[in-house]
Amino acid sequence: MNKVAVNIYSVMDALDLQSDFLSFFVLLSTGEILLLTEEEKKKRPPSPALYAEISLPIDTLDLLHSFCELLEEDFRDHLLPYVEEEHLDLLFSFFQQYQLEDAWLLYKEDKLREFAIQWCEEHEIPYVEEPIEEEDW
Repeated sequence: MNKVAVNIYSVMDALDLQSDFLSFFVLLSTGEILLLTEEEKKKRPPSPALYAEISLPIDTLDLLHSFCELLEEDFRDHLLPYVEEEHLDLLFSFFQQYQLEDAWLLYKEDKLREFAIQWCEEHEIPYVEEPIEEEDW
């Protein structure tokens, strides 16, 4: 079966939204993304011959830690304890206070792109980079 290219941004979104309750799959013949709840997945599991599950363990705390490591020493020393103690509500309020939200979101997006490309390459699925329009959701 020829695999059709998947939009890397769709894979990024799937990786970002994956959870214990939601699973994402690529329909190999079209490159479309399918979302299934765990209940739906158990009732009617997708065939691996037709679908590839988008699954890659992403540890948000590791991402936050590596992001904070890139900051200037004052910020890093102040924010890392919040990551290590998992006080994310306080961490994100500091991001807001110090206007680091955009930098964090760009960093996270860059990492998700790396992970999405890695996943596509591991599964030998071609990909294209076409930003998703809001009406596509």
